[in-house]
Amino acid sequence: MLQFQWLDSIAQVAASEWDSLLGKQTSPCHRHGWLAAMELSGSIAPSTGWHASHLLVREGDGSLVAAAVAYGRSNSWGDYVYDFAWADLAKQMGQTYYPKLVATIPATPSADYRFLMADETRREELSLVILTQLQQRVSQLGCHSLHALFVERTMESALEDQNMLAWTHHRYAWRNRQWSDFEDYLAVFGKNQRRNIKRERQSVQDAGIFTGVVTMEQLSQPQRKAWAAHMAELYYQTNQQFGPWAARFLNHEFFARAVVDCADFIVFAWASRNPNLLESPDEVPMAMTFMFRGNGYLYGRFWGTQEFHPDLHFELCYYRPIEWCIQEGIEIFDPGAGSPHKIRRGFVAEETRSFHRYYNPDFHALFSQYMPQINEQEQEQIQALNLDSPLRR
Repeated sequence: MLQFQWLDSIAQVAASEWDSLLGKQTSPCHRHGWLAAMELSGSIAPSTGWHASHLLVREGDGSLVAAAVAYGRSNSWGDYVYDFAWADLAKQMGQTYYPKLVATIPATPSADYRFLMADETRREELSLVILTQLQQRVSQLGCHSLHALFVERTMESALEDQNMLAWTHHRYAWRNRQWSDFEDYLAVFGKNQRRNIKRERQSVQDAGIFTGVVTMEQLSQPQRKAWAAHMAELYYQTNQQFGPWAARFLNHEFFARAVVDCADFIVFAWASRNPNLLESPDEVPMAMTFMFRGNGYLYGRFWGTQEFHPDLHFELCYYRPIEWCIQEGIEIFDPGAGSPHKIRRGFVAEETRSFHRYYNPDFHALFSQYMPQINEQEQEQIQALNLDSPLRR
């Protein structure tokens, strides 16, 4: 008989046991070290609206067979599924929207969320078990809804079978067509945009700025610590520019923990006026992009700079990582949320879906009524974005 255990911190399960459920196709953001860096740093915590409620599923002998990352939420900041209008509507109807139970990886809008399984042949069976437990958890915690955000495609049918309604969104992705180098990649662009990309990259060089990509293995321990602290400061400064709309969800301690506990998959793109930066243990970059790699992907997450240059963002967040993906044979580069200007740099807009179930029947019916129209409009936007692509057909 299966046994169930709810955790209010990822630290309540051993890293080795949790990570034993991760397969080759599992995004590294499901790793114990990544979740622990967010939670133990206080970045993702009750004080910021995240109440961990992770599920462990064990056999009668105690062996771990499945798990699900989930959080009780008292707000929607960091979900990246913008349901603020629905929360306002619930208030107008005299209904309570929060708390809600959300199955997702915090502050990570990558369409890779999945339930973790020791045996993939049991995925259908155990997915139903997990969803049943999550729905019971909604009642136990006094939540008003259940949400599964940025799920991978293999999960969708199981969610739909549980009367969860799909909400379509879009992300951007660069896909490797086995180009030999960046020049080979540029050949797929039309003449005008090929010239524009070359001009943008050249302007960074003309400003005396050198760039590169580095893994943690290429940095010494003191460098990792210094670069992590500097990345945290750049992340903070970048978000300061956006005032109340900032995406500042992670603190300095998160970055300090991440470069230790997640060193095997974290990658930095860097910019400096010193071409020998990596050989200078006491020097940090002028600009950085924080990324991680795994399951055939490179994920772009955060960026910041001490010195403004009009084309440095494109170089450090798009062109340098794409060049590195080509060199490393990485299949897909997910550059992070937002910004339709990614289309002009070779990314495509792709559909992602989240799933929602509201336990107030009137609100669920309203959501059901309008979501097909909302999803149709989103599909039209995805098509319009991709029609603007400069890639040769």
